[in-house]
Amino acid sequence: MASKTQVVNREQWSGTAVARTAMVDIRGGFYRLRREIEALAGVDVAERSLYAAGWEGARSVIGAMIANGELTQDEDGFRRAIERYIRAGYGQLTITRLDLAAARATITCPDAIESWAFQQNGIHSERPVCAYSAGALAAIMSKIIGRDDVACDELTCVARGDDVCTFKITPAAQSRHFRNMSKIPDVAQYLERGTSLLEEKTREAEVLEQYRLLTENAIDIIFSLDALGVITFISKRVESLLGYKPQDLIGRPVTTLLGKEGSMVALEHLERTLAVPHYATTYELAVPHVNGNTVYLSISVTALVKDGVVIGQQGIARDITPQVTLRQEVARRTQELRLSEARRIEMHDYVTLVTRVLEEERKRVARELHDDTAQALVALVRNLDSLMLNVDKPSDRKKVEEIRTLAENILKSVRRFSRDLRPSLLDDLGLVPAVEWLTEDLSQQSGVDARLDVVGVPRRLQPDVELSLFRIAQEALSNVRRHSHASRATVRLSFADKKVRLLVRDNGTGFVPNERPADLSSARGLGLRGMRERAELIGGSFCITSEPGKGTTIEVVAPV
Repeated sequence: MASKTQVVNREQWSGTAVARTAMVDIRGGFYRLRREIEALAGVDVAERSLYAAGWEGARSVIGAMIANGELTQDEDGFRRAIERYIRAGYGQLTITRLDLAAARATITCPDAIESWAFQQNGIHSERPVCAYSAGALAAIMSKIIGRDDVACDELTCVARGDDVCTFKITPAAQSRHFRNMSKIPDVAQYLERGTSLLEEKTREAEVLEQYRLLTENAIDIIFSLDALGVITFISKRVESLLGYKPQDLIGRPVTTLLGKEGSMVALEHLERTLAVPHYATTYELAVPHVNGNTVYLSISVTALVKDGVVIGQQGIARDITPQVTLRQEVARRTQELRLSEARRIEMHDYVTLVTRVLEEERKRVARELHDDTAQALVALVRNLDSLMLNVDKPSDRKKVEEIRTLAENILKSVRRFSRDLRPSLLDDLGLVPAVEWLTEDLSQQSGVDARLDVVGVPRRLQPDVELSLFRIAQEALSNVRRHSHASRATVRLSFADKKVRLLVRDNGTGFVPNERPADLSSARGLGLRGMRERAELIGGSFCITSEPGKGTTIEVVAPV
């Protein structure tokens, strides 16, 4: 009859469950090896043989760890060696007493590997069964303190109904059962077989422990599905990323995790994986968090194969929410820029149209002033000249002369106004003669020493380019006359293969260009704004440099 201690408290060794599964094959392996030795040579030989196997195996492992500097030969080294055997699946070993100087220690374990194997096979023993563990513990003490005369007895054992297995390490002379280990029968073939099996299981346990640590500490979700789309494994990362506990998802359909739409995509890829064993792909999904937020995952999947048969799918899901959010923000801003650019182009076209209409209207008004108003004034002056010949009275002659002078002044103003609106020089001869007329007019009207310098080979440009550059030069020289109080002004036109450069510089009072950039109430502010807009209309750049007391320089570079 199985005792109550046969019910294993799995919470006590949950951290080494995977290692335990690999360490002991309950249908054979360690348990079967012991039973075979017992059948062939008796219980005593089996215990001593397995004790020797544990002794030799542990001395080899602990010796290597000491040589490599992984363990120190002190109390800390002893405890770390015990922890290493716990991780390897030997059970939850607890040190209750330790005295290295006296080569003594007491260690308890509720689930030592041999007693655990007996329980799993439903076998109750009348005597302790953990000889291999006892040999290994004796070897650990031996290597740590550097003495060979060390032994270990198992005082209580779970396999015979005790609550825990209790191991007592003492000097060999004080051991109850393993005082003299020299008389061990020749069971080398069993020792070799048992040692090889345990070493293999130990390696498997260590690999599985590393895999467990890898999956638990991975920044991505590691998962597997069976052929029906049921979650068979999922790592702890799912809890911090999506809010689900792994144990709540294992055994449930993938729709629980991904939702309806995401599951349709995932199951489609699962079907392809089952149909094409070498199928591998990566796709993105928007997955709902338990709190209602959306988490974006990049999921990479491949086939899960066992014995050459595809039994499901395995994969890694990486959180790409920051990247997707960034992409969405970039797309949103790109769309805004496109709309802004469309509005800018629309406004540019509108301003261009208005400017052209305005220039056409100026041209029309200038032509009418020249052809109609100016001609009428010329006729008036000539009539006044004829009238003066027929006037004898001095007072009347004087009045006629005053009227004639007024008419001439009006005629000059009309002609000037006509030229300002649209100089015929620009249409007939081009930009250079038109700008030269502007400098000469400034010198004549304001006394400013103005001149034009031409660099490169002058040539005719597109009408829009010539008109815009002329208007910019006209506005700049107008500012020189009205605001700068300058004595000199220079206009330079530089012609290159693919661009033309206009520079207007004066030695006037100067100003701070960005002092009030949005002020359109002043003539200067409006003029500067107009010059910039005209430069932009022809695809050019506009730059103004000025400083109080150091004059002003305006530069425009336009493609041709």
